[in-house]
Amino acid sequence: MLCEYGCGQEAKYQFKNGKWCCEKFTTKCPVNRQKNSKGLLNNVNIRKSRPYLKGDKNGMFGKTKELNPFYRKTHTKKQKAKWKKDRNNIDYKKNMSNLMKKLWKEEWFYNSHITYTNKELGRKKSYYRSVWRYTRQSLNKFYKIINPNNLELTYETYHPDHKFSIIEGFKQNVDPKIIGNFVNLQILRKLENIKKGSKCSISLETLMEEYENNI
Repeated sequence: MLCEYGCGQEAKYQFKNGKWCCEKFTTKCPVNRQKNSKGLLNNVNIRKSRPYLKGDKNGMFGKTKELNPFYRKTHTKKQKAKWKKDRNNIDYKKNMSNLMKKLWKEEWFYNSHITYTNKELGRKKSYYRSVWRYTRQSLNKFYKIINPNNLELTYETYHPDHKFSIIEGFKQNVDPKIIGNFVNLQILRKLENIKKGSKCSISLETLMEEYENNI
């Protein structure tokens, strides 16, 4: 019996729905895991850190899977053109503007869209924001160098990690551009990254040498 979830490996476990799988849990099946990797970003742990995503306030349609009519659907060019035409309708715009006015009065919506200045954030938080901005740029430009094995970067699997930690960079007044540079980035498993915490796997001297050599 082969796995019925797409990987084609030898099946070992049968579930209540009668299907067979190569792993004890369907989420561990390699092919099924790839398909659902994007969905992992909506897990419970992330929802805890973003209260405005909970319950019926998750987007315009409430809980995505239950109420969103566009969830995981493909549409024709003709249908998309029709929606575009509808969106340009004056009545539609009026209704949307009224809806947005109501939403902006709600605290959860306002807090989720507000942008703070560096002064309001304070020195430490603004430093972190700058580092993560450069980190995202490095991940976009040098993804193959940072992640040569093309490991899956999700909340539950692998995380990008700073070899010389951000907090140490802040304490020693290191330029955020250097901390967020690709030479200071590596990919770690979730548990390894949590255990590492604010520790540094390289010294500041090593980081500066590598940065100067790769400018």
